[in-house]
Amino acid sequence: MTAIAGTTVIAARACSGHAQARMQQRAIPSWVVDLVDRFGEVEYHHGREVISMTRAALRRIERVLGRDCARAMSRFQRAYIVVDRGAVVTVAWRTRHFRRKRI
Repeated sequence: MTAIAGTTVIAARACSGHAQARMQQRAIPSWVVDLVDRFGEVEYHHGREVISMTRAALRRIERVLGRDCARAMSRFQRAYIVVDRGAVVTVAWRTRHFRRKRI
C-alpha cells in the first residue's frame, strides 16, 4: 500500500487528515471506525458509501467478537463513516435519517 501525504491507515482503508481531525473532535476512536467499516451496513448517499452501525451489525459483532465488545460498541451505535474511492473521508454521529432512493 502506498502512503498518500496527509493520510493514515485504519484497518485496510486509508483515512484522510480531515477524517482524523473529525475523529478527534467528535470523540470517535479508531477502533470504532474499524468496527463500523468491518461490520456496518452500507448505504449510498451522493455517490459515496455511508457505512453505519445498525442493530443487525451489533448482533454480528456480538456473534464474532463477543458480548463485551458489542456492549462497548453500543455506545457508538450512531457513529458512521463516509468512504470515497476506498478511503475514509469523514467520521460523524448520525443525528437524522438519511433519505434513501426507493426503487
